[in-house]
Amino acid sequence: MNKPRLTSLSLRQTILLAIVLIVLLTALSILGFVHFQTTRTILRTEDEHVRNLFATVNLNLETEYQSLLYHEDNALRQRQNELKNLDGFALTIMEGYYRASQAGSLGEAEAQRRALEELRRLRYDGGTGYFWVNDMSTPIPKVLMHPTIPEIENTYPNDPLFYQALPNGRHLLLALTEIGRDRGAGYLRYSWPKPTATGVNPGQPKLSYVVRFRGWDWIIGCGVYIDDIEAEKARRKAAIVTELRNALSRVRIGKSGYLFIFDGNKNVIIHPSLAGRNANGLLDPASGRPIFDELIRTAARPGQRLEYLWDKPGHEGDFRFRKLAYVSHFKPLDWYVGATVYMDEIEQPARNLSRKIFLLSLGCCLMAIILAQILARYLALPLIKLTSAARAIEEQGLKAASIPVSGTRETRHLGLILNRMTRSLTEASASLKENEEKLKTLIENASAAILLLREGRFVDCNQYCADMLGREKQTIIGLTPAEISPPSQPDGQNSHTKALEHIRLAMAGEPQFFEWRYEKTDGSLCESEISLNRVDLKDGPHLLAVMRDVTERKRLEEENKSSELRLRQAQKMEAIGTLAGGIAHDFNNILTGILGYGELALDEINNPQEAQSHLHEMLTAAERARNLVRQILTFSRRVESEVSAVEPHLIAKEALKLLRASIPSTIDINMDIEPAGTVMADPSQLHQIIMNLCTNAYAAMKTGGTLAVAVKACEIAPEDRVHGLTPGHYVRITVNDTGSGMDHETMQHIFEPFFTTKAKGEGTGLGLATVHGIVKSLKGEITVYSVPGEGTSFHVYLPRSDARSEQAQTKANAVPLGRGEKILLVDDELPILGLGSHLLTRLGYAATTAATPEEALAIFTREPAGFSLVITDYAMPHMNGAELAGAILKIRPDIPIVLTSGFSPDVSEKWLKDIGISHFIQKPYRLQTVAETLAAILNPA
Repeated sequence: MNKPRLTSLSLRQTILLAIVLIVLLTALSILGFVHFQTTRTILRTEDEHVRNLFATVNLNLETEYQSLLYHEDNALRQRQNELKNLDGFALTIMEGYYRASQAGSLGEAEAQRRALEELRRLRYDGGTGYFWVNDMSTPIPKVLMHPTIPEIENTYPNDPLFYQALPNGRHLLLALTEIGRDRGAGYLRYSWPKPTATGVNPGQPKLSYVVRFRGWDWIIGCGVYIDDIEAEKARRKAAIVTELRNALSRVRIGKSGYLFIFDGNKNVIIHPSLAGRNANGLLDPASGRPIFDELIRTAARPGQRLEYLWDKPGHEGDFRFRKLAYVSHFKPLDWYVGATVYMDEIEQPARNLSRKIFLLSLGCCLMAIILAQILARYLALPLIKLTSAARAIEEQGLKAASIPVSGTRETRHLGLILNRMTRSLTEASASLKENEEKLKTLIENASAAILLLREGRFVDCNQYCADMLGREKQTIIGLTPAEISPPSQPDGQNSHTKALEHIRLAMAGEPQFFEWRYEKTDGSLCESEISLNRVDLKDGPHLLAVMRDVTERKRLEEENKSSELRLRQAQKMEAIGTLAGGIAHDFNNILTGILGYGELALDEINNPQEAQSHLHEMLTAAERARNLVRQILTFSRRVESEVSAVEPHLIAKEALKLLRASIPSTIDINMDIEPAGTVMADPSQLHQIIMNLCTNAYAAMKTGGTLAVAVKACEIAPEDRVHGLTPGHYVRITVNDTGSGMDHETMQHIFEPFFTTKAKGEGTGLGLATVHGIVKSLKGEITVYSVPGEGTSFHVYLPRSDARSEQAQTKANAVPLGRGEKILLVDDELPILGLGSHLLTRLGYAATTAATPEEALAIFTREPAGFSLVITDYAMPHMNGAELAGAILKIRPDIPIVLTSGFSPDVSEKWLKDIGISHFIQKPYRLQTVAETLAAILNPA
């Protein structure tokens, strides 16, 4: 056996190396942390220092700027007042001439001429100031008088010279006219040539004031040049720069950092070496982009700094030194204030501190090595002894174990533990071998099939499994579940696909429990229940399947189900027998009406109106008979229940109509029935619940009383305590009687099969047991409350459904007619055959009749393509309607077939579909029903 390769380091060397590494890593970590924190603190301090300087400089700039604005505003206000007074004087002159023209002493044209000439002669502001007058015409006003440019008088000047109005360069006469028209008077700034001693100085700033003279609707204006204000503003701005330069030149950031200022055109205003220059040509040596563009972009991002490479005093032209620049923008003057500092000057204190810490750490490492040598020698000796003892166990086995107990408290404790462990291992090895034998015996003798799967195939099984499958154990190993199963399972799923899905879920950690059909080697199919769980073994994940044969249990369940259906049908027949007298009474009343009105109709045959009235009464009576028969057939159906959305209040009303004639007249019936929604049930089951509870109720009232039936919606809240019901919405059916009642002992047994309080021969004892079984199958609950001598109340709770019921009667539509389609009608009753033929002809169809199935088959065989549809009765001699349909469909598989019957056979939608029937009509049928059914099949919308 190959021994594993051992490390070349001894315990003593390992301890020594570990301590040195720990000390070294600790020292390096402290050094790095201190350097990082120091650098960050210095940078933060420097950052705060620069921002404080910025705040001071900006405050100084703001103060100087506000002073500049104050002086400019004060000078402008003075000029505005002068202009306003001048225009007031001119307006006084104009009003004098206007009054003279109004008084008649001067003609209007003469008055206007004199007024304009007088204004032309007026001068102010050292001879550079004058008045002008224009009208308010559009789009360009006409100049009426202008003393310095007389050639534009009585014209509409459109020269570019006039497009100087500030701030947007509009036509200044138009802008001045709009001020006079909209506000009566106002100021405007613009550029205009200024006369000088040597000529004209173009584009000088000027401020004008205009006023509207409403008498002649003129605009009178005068202006003053404000270039002296602009010059004063420039002088003050230069003084600000000088003052800032003196102040900032004394500021240093770090050792050689400084503050500087430049404007938006990158003209350097204040800088130790670049003042007075334009910095457009200065590039960042690293990126090649203009450095001052980078500074402007940094100013647009408050809180950001620019890092770049630059030269340094003493290293001019050597652009390798990292610098940080802070920049802010003073928008009123479009100035950028910057501060710059060299990174190595900031980081130098941190480097000095790091160097000292490194030297201290180095000394600690040397001391740690000396101490580690002593500690390693002390710790290693006891462990070396334990290693020697372990090697002896490896070579000679547990019996040769002799573990030394020496050294520190921990190594002594370790020696004791190892001694106990060797004893325990010896005992556990023997016990494990014994348990393996026991487990193997248990699995092999288990009364269930146990299989182990890996990657979807059986890798082991017990003998019980082999016997259950009828195979040898070795033949099962390697098979998949699908290979011991039929192609598909009872639910229609493919066995292979379904097995893979269960295996996938179980491998994902979801325990599986399911039913499975397997196949024995003799071909017989058996049922089983399987629990499938994941188990993780040393060679990977497996699945453990425990399989139990339930074939016999399934067979017994089917037999029990069949017996239960027979018992329920017997109980229905018992109830029908109870009602027989009442049903006969109702039928006799209905037949009396039909016969009586029939005789009256015959007597009035010559009076069509009276005869028609009697015939309508006959139809009404026949409809009652039809409904009564339908109720009896629905109640006595023998087919398995078909669950659908039904309305209990409608079924309750039908059941009470059926009961009314059978209940003695000494018993009053009170109904409190209201629409309560729908429940998912079979209609005949609800009939049976109500009929059984009501027959029990009136049987308890021998001498008369009151039978009360109520149907209402209700809600079970969490705090309500109705046994077995979860909170939610329910329909409650209540049947109450005032009969003899029951004691507590009797109530404990009333839902047990065959338990009855009636005399022998009066009942089977299945009524309430049947009701209880139906209610439970519908996930409902039934409760009873009774007091001896006072009566009994039954409450049935059924879960309310959101599905819509199909019980509600639909409105009568217009009778749909055929298009001459040929229909084969088959019935062994000649009167019905004649009636059906007339009905089909009346509806626009061509009817061919046959009185026997054999005749119908012969007619259809002669001309199978000539018929559009076949209508056949169900109950006929020699061959019923279903058998006839099968024979016809063999000849022509696509022919629609409608089945009719006076006695409702055990039909269901599935059964009709399986035998190829398109539709079922219950006899007696009406014209409307037949018309709508045929139209839906032959002429669907």
